[in-house]
Formats: sequence, C-alpha cells, structure tokens
Amino acid sequence: MAYEKHTWTAPELITKEKLNNIEDGVEEALAAAAEVDDLKSEITEMTAEEMLLRDDLPGTSKTVTFDSDENPATITHGKNGTTVRTDVFTWGTNSVTEVRTLSSGEHITIVTNLTTLAQTISEVEVA
Repeated sequence: MAYEKHTWTAPELITKEKLNNIEDGVEEALAAAAEVDDLKSEITEMTAEEMLLRDDLPGTSKTVTFDSDENPATITHGKNGTTVRTDVFTWGTNSVTEVRTLSSGEHITIVTNLTTLAQTISEVEVA
C-alpha cells in the first residue's frame, strides 16, 4: 500500500489511524531505502570486467536512443545523474557490433551474429 500524505489543518484530532498511516509510510520508505542501498552495494562491488560483461547493471536506469532504422544506437546506464556505462551499437547486414564503455574508459567490443546469435568478444580493455 502506497503512503498517502495527510495535510493537517487546525483544529484537527490526531487519530490512531492517521498516526498508523505515518508509521506505515516510514516503514515503506525505510524498506525502499534498504533496497536501493542493496543495489548500490551490488554495483559498487563489481569489477570493471563484470560491469562490462553484464547486460544490466543493478541500480542503474537506461536511456536508449535509436537509429533511423529504429535499431538501438546507444544505451546509457546511469546512476544518480552520472553515466556509468555507454553501449554503442553498429548494425551490419548479418551482425551487430556493440562497444560497451565504462565512465573510466575501460571498454569491451562484442560482435553478435544475427543468424546464429553467437557472440564474439573481439576487444577488451580493462585496467
């Protein structure tokens, strides 16, 4: 149940139901904050190589741009307004090349055959 803010007016009785609503809201907020902390620690504990190899980065949001053929052109993984990783896609006739680059400059190139879906890692630069 989502917290619903109550706007107090004078004179208004403080009731058990309204106080419990506040308590429930605090409990929900603490649970949500703990979940965010768990996600933050999960991504913080990842090595650069893990961050490059994972499709999704926990605790980040994605922004996707598309090319003129409506294929994904870039995916930006961000956290707290900061770019964590940028994925750039180049589409060929039978393959797509994806270059994943961390904000620190480390990167990996993954080529996917669009017929077999086989992936080849052709370049890795991790400090």
